[in-house]
Amino acid sequence: MWGDGHFFHPDENNMARSVAQMTFENGLHPDFFAYGQLPLYLAFFSALIANYIQLFFHYLLNSYSELQVTSYKLQDVTFQEAIFFLRFWSAITSVISVYLVYRITRTIASEKYALLAALLTAFTPGLIQAAHFGTTESLLTYFFLLILFFCIKIVQSKSDFVSSSRLFVLLGISFGLSVGIKLTAVYFFVSIGMTILLYLNRIRAQKQRFALLHRLLLVLLVVVSTLLGYSISSPHNLISYKEFGDSIRYEINVAQGLDVFYTRQFEGTTPFLFQITHIFPYALGWALFVIGTICLLYALFKGVRDLFHLHTANRTQTLILIILLVSFFSFLIFNSILYVKWTRFLTPLFPIFSIFVAITAGSIVPSLTQYVEKNYKSYQFLYQSILIVIIMYSLVPGIRFNTIYARKDTRVQASEWIYENIPQGSYILSETANVVDIPVGKIPASPAGRRNYTVISFNFYELDHPSLRNTRYEELLIHLEKADYIFVPSRRIFANHMRFPEKYPVINAYYEALFDGRLGFKQVHTEEPMLNDESAEETWTVFDHPTIRIYNKTTPKTRNEYGKILNQSISL
Repeated sequence: MWGDGHFFHPDENNMARSVAQMTFENGLHPDFFAYGQLPLYLAFFSALIANYIQLFFHYLLNSYSELQVTSYKLQDVTFQEAIFFLRFWSAITSVISVYLVYRITRTIASEKYALLAALLTAFTPGLIQAAHFGTTESLLTYFFLLILFFCIKIVQSKSDFVSSSRLFVLLGISFGLSVGIKLTAVYFFVSIGMTILLYLNRIRAQKQRFALLHRLLLVLLVVVSTLLGYSISSPHNLISYKEFGDSIRYEINVAQGLDVFYTRQFEGTTPFLFQITHIFPYALGWALFVIGTICLLYALFKGVRDLFHLHTANRTQTLILIILLVSFFSFLIFNSILYVKWTRFLTPLFPIFSIFVAITAGSIVPSLTQYVEKNYKSYQFLYQSILIVIIMYSLVPGIRFNTIYARKDTRVQASEWIYENIPQGSYILSETANVVDIPVGKIPASPAGRRNYTVISFNFYELDHPSLRNTRYEELLIHLEKADYIFVPSRRIFANHMRFPEKYPVINAYYEALFDGRLGFKQVHTEEPMLNDESAEETWTVFDHPTIRIYNKTTPKTRNEYGKILNQSISL
């Protein structure tokens, strides 16, 4: 697995720990309620099945007595097995999502444009990242697309009860399962609610016999199948309702602005503007973001225009377009107005950009091609070349981003450099709140005897805490006096706090003095992924490709001298 045996994503770690502690004796209790149980159970039972398959072949090759000893341990799922199968399901659902994008686009555009949408989706950086982590984003994206697909099939379907009821049951189960993955999937109901209203209105307009009963039964089917899907996928949300409620209340408070250290990047940010500047350009790539936004606006104009001319426009295609637009904007608005604006919140929307690009291309390119062939035949090759270049340029960000998984993690590379270049016994000042601190565990290529460092994971977040400031400040001066090296393992602390020097004066003073050399430390090594994306939303980089900075003490100073340097900056 990528990461060289180290797992740096906190959510992935929490989910894997939850899976690893599950047993049939404890009723498969997750002991973790930030997410639902469906992805956890998928990983747990996949690991058990894999172990039983392995045991079967072991039985064929070995004695029955060894089989009995091995089978006794089969109910235990290890942390590494949990990670593997969490990532397995992320990868599988990501691949299926590409196919769903093709199927959705095919309902409103020709096959070659549906293939274009699938191609753009497969090379979207944000979806590539989600597919590599054993978290919920890929599964949520899959179910969002699946729900849209069923909504579209309902719009296209006939109004007879038998055929429509099957689709409504599948829609309800998909919705229930998605909420069983993560509670924020309730936002998907906008798509479902709109589809139900459109369908029920069509039944009413056709004045069928038993139309009222037909409508009531369909609504009941959706409700029952949703509850069934939810209760099966996350039973402990109901059984352990108190633990679930406490966890969800905390998550809601964080989403609304509870002051916790890991959300400080969102201080002073503007909804929508933050997503436009710090998420979409990186998660989509500039080409897909710009072209996709233009196509989205074109689709919005076309959808609204055709909605007012349903008697002349293609009614079904117009309704499909409206469902896609409403689904996109409702999910975008709900997630963008939150205080926290993590990239992963918008992951289900990334493939929708590709869909709108393909739909718009299918609407414009054929006419444009005919125009060029008719009036500028000599430039036809140039025209086709431009189209190919635009498509290829849209794929480049995904190709470049995928290289981070083909290389060693920057933390592993930095650790190798540390073991090779930093003398044994060195005193190192680093930062806290990393899932895995650097230098990471044993590096095979490193020389023996260079691992006995004193690494201080200092809590910089508390430097400006009213009740802890004096204590932490004195501790910092002591560590600076002792330190031979300083590690800055990511941009998380300095980038988030240096924007507010008045609110975080001590943190600001420390990093300013470190970066400009006044602390007497010189930057001797930087490990970076060469993607130039450190200004993106924090979690985009810190979980799989942070830039790491290492500083060596060149001018030793006393504790009092460090105090004077920092106090000077604080007083300014």
